[in-house]
Amino acid sequence: MSATEDKVRLPAPLGLLAELTHRCPLACPYCSNPLTLDQRSEELDGATWARVFREAADLGVLQVHLSGGEPASRRDLQDIVAAAHDAGLYTNLITSAIGLDAGRLGRLKDAGLDHVQLSLQDVDAENADRIAGYPGAHHRKLAFTQAVRELGLALTINAVFHRAKPFALMGTYAAHCGRERSLKSSTTGIPSSGAASRTARAQGPSSSSSSGRDAIASSARRRYGSIESNPQSANPHSS
Repeated sequence: MSATEDKVRLPAPLGLLAELTHRCPLACPYCSNPLTLDQRSEELDGATWARVFREAADLGVLQVHLSGGEPASRRDLQDIVAAAHDAGLYTNLITSAIGLDAGRLGRLKDAGLDHVQLSLQDVDAENADRIAGYPGAHHRKLAFTQAVRELGLALTINAVFHRAKPFALMGTYAAHCGRERSLKSSTTGIPSSGAASRTARAQGPSSSSSSGRDAIASSARRRYGSIESNPQSANPHSS
């Protein structure tokens, strides 16, 4: 290999984002899913994902993020988690919690699940359900966080900040989840395409709200101790 070729060699990726499905029970207006979604019949099957995980591990990938859509829409999610675990990958499930009860979550842990990322639309139940387009979703998320804690799984809260959500209250939810949990705060801009482009101008954060976000995150870290803030641009593939 020449010196020039050696200079352009890229380091091995550390993480793999696996979009298992475009199906999702929620209808969040800021979702980055495309307007034309892949149908269930077009999804990669479990055996193909298992091969992808093995190949990713061979490349040096250390962790896999199981996302969607809502990955719990996959009936074979437990097998997919097991395949990722068997490949030696740290497994992280990015979910809305809809379609996951304590029993199913326990089976996913037994299959090798290490970490859960839960999407949160708001801390106010009525507004959260309105944004998600799913009545009762917020209370199901609260019950889900309790199940995650009881199983001892790592938990991250994914919260997209926008004008329709009073992000100053997010620390309250982080406190509910426990001081040992982390709050991943992120902002969303105005996408150029996809479902979110139709509503983003009404709900995208202003520059003043973005700067205010950082002050809120700093205050939350001081108050709750172990809360982390990641003020990066969001990749809101999470459900």
